[in-house]
Amino acid sequence: MKITLRFTLATVIASLTVFTALTVFLVSYGGSRRSLMELTDNMIDEVAKGIIGKTSTLFDSAERANAELDFLIGSGILDTRDGQALMRTAAAFIRDNEGFTSVDIGLPNGDKYKAERMPDDSVSMRCYVRDAHGVRMTWQHANPAYNDDPAFKNTVKDLAKGYDARTRPWWKAAIAKGGAAWTDIYVSGLRKQFVYSCVAPIYNAKHELLAVTSIDINVVTLSQFLGTLQILQHGKAFILNDKHQVIAVPMHGEEDINQLVRHNPADTENPYALYPLDALPDVTLRKAVELFLLRSATRENAGRFEFAGADGATIICRMLRFPYRSDTQFAVGIAIPESDILAGVNRRSRVIFAGIAGLTGIALLLGLTLAKAMSRSLTVLAGEVDKVGRLDLSSDAVVTSRLLEVHDIAAAVAGMRSSLRSFKKYVPADLVLQLHALRKEAMLEGERREVTAFFSDIAGFTRLAEALAPEALVTNLGAYFEAVSHVILERHGTVDKYIGDSVMAFWGAPLPREDHAIQACEAALDCRERLEALRARFTVAGQPVFETRIGLHSGEVIVGNIGSPDRMNYTIIGDAVNLASRLEGLNKVYGTHILVSESCYQRTGDRFVARRLDCVAVKGKAKGVVVRELVGRAGQVDAARLAAIARYEEGLDAYLARRWEEAETAFAEACAASGEKDPAAALMADRCRANLASAPPEDWSGVFCATEK
Repeated sequence: MKITLRFTLATVIASLTVFTALTVFLVSYGGSRRSLMELTDNMIDEVAKGIIGKTSTLFDSAERANAELDFLIGSGILDTRDGQALMRTAAAFIRDNEGFTSVDIGLPNGDKYKAERMPDDSVSMRCYVRDAHGVRMTWQHANPAYNDDPAFKNTVKDLAKGYDARTRPWWKAAIAKGGAAWTDIYVSGLRKQFVYSCVAPIYNAKHELLAVTSIDINVVTLSQFLGTLQILQHGKAFILNDKHQVIAVPMHGEEDINQLVRHNPADTENPYALYPLDALPDVTLRKAVELFLLRSATRENAGRFEFAGADGATIICRMLRFPYRSDTQFAVGIAIPESDILAGVNRRSRVIFAGIAGLTGIALLLGLTLAKAMSRSLTVLAGEVDKVGRLDLSSDAVVTSRLLEVHDIAAAVAGMRSSLRSFKKYVPADLVLQLHALRKEAMLEGERREVTAFFSDIAGFTRLAEALAPEALVTNLGAYFEAVSHVILERHGTVDKYIGDSVMAFWGAPLPREDHAIQACEAALDCRERLEALRARFTVAGQPVFETRIGLHSGEVIVGNIGSPDRMNYTIIGDAVNLASRLEGLNKVYGTHILVSESCYQRTGDRFVARRLDCVAVKGKAKGVVVRELVGRAGQVDAARLAAIARYEEGLDAYLARRWEEAETAFAEACAASGEKDPAAALMADRCRANLASAPPEDWSGVFCATEK
């Protein structure tokens, strides 16, 4: 029974490779993911504990400060009638607690005594005292520099407009609560800081109100602390209060406050407030809190959960609750993109895949070795097929094999060899070889396509051919064709044919190219550079050098297999081809090396410097076209040459406007500016002098009619 080599090798190699790959990947990836998630949970717990510790210290300090003020004032140790003592006590709390922004002590008559932290971390004291004359605000600064700052000057206002502590949000919150409480965010102080206040009313034994205290904590301070935490690459920490509001997010400065606090000008009493959950700008944090509230109806930890972020990426979140002495319940959450956690696993997976690829390669190599050992007759058969491909039909070798495919192929090759022996008598061998190389049937066909045509030849080739021995001529011409052809191929062009010493090529076919004109101009400049090196080699050998002339034109042509059913050539035909050939010949007239048509130049944008040379009607055409000399790439032509080009084109404009004297002067100056011989400028100057001597007719258009190809 014959078995197929393809089935055997494919089954064995695929089975082993897939089984190995899946086993290694699943075991490695699954184990690594579990380990990383456990490590991440531990890391998040440690970070959360640090945040809880920092927040607890800050908030507990505020509550303890209020309790101490309650004791000092309630017991009479601190007399509320002694304003200086109240402010000094408040200042002491500020200095002892770096997280405090200010400490306020309000009295039942509306007076307030305050200590606050200044931008330089010094402490200033301020009091508002109400009497029959109005409300007096008085500053006392630890830093004397603030004494001269107009922003901190003492003021006096009437009672109606002056400060009244009893109207402030923190006072109202304390009275409404009847005990210690935390306020919502509000704007406090002349510096307009966003604060979160711990407030408390202080009563005597008769339950008479003695004072209301407020310890302010700058919201930005807590958020800036979160901003300093580096939780993997994109992790975020946040703090949630008992009202399901986010009270701290990672921030780097007060300019990021809009991520936490929204501005509502319509609320004149408190225009700034924390975002409600459904309006939180950070979508990731909003989703995390919503899921946390859904999952956790108790005060227990909600554990780890996952959800899709704003961009669809998986987010891993973990939240922990923590209580405060004021019975206000808070939670800290940390959200991390899964890609951050699994970055190492993914890298490792790529390594594994690389290993699998290597294993697969080895397996394939072993399979090929096995195939060779199992069917050595394939080697003989491959040799026979190669001979048939080269139309070597002399062999009569018979290949036998137990493999069904090899047996069938051997029979097919034998039949093909027999058929080709007859077919070769009717079809030229070179055509068959061409069809074999193309792997398709060649037929006469063509299409319209916009291309850039390229023609080049060697100046004075007949004279050079007479000066060189045939062997040297063939060698040098071969080196020349090799250099030009390599440049064309490197610039994605198609070499059409060699015509004597000329090369015909084009860009834009068989594969369309939007930049066909650019590539053709680059190739022309590359040819000039490559042939300079070739000329140097000929010079060293004492042989004549080759000077190349090139013509380029872009336009619509017919491209395809042109010829007869017996013999055809992939080429281009049309007026655009003829014009490119004529432009190559025009180099002789102007003493130039590379001429391009205006249509070619316009398709290159501003990539090249091309001197507008003349308006020419090539032989066989009545209509003139603008002809340009391709000088070089933009940015690589020196200033003197650019100046000469500009002066030449000014002369051409004057020439076409029949201002012969002005044009002659410009062409002469162009020669001088270039610092080298300029045959084109000299030619145009001669034309100017001829027109001065004998003016052309009134219908003269300036078009030069070329009489030679």
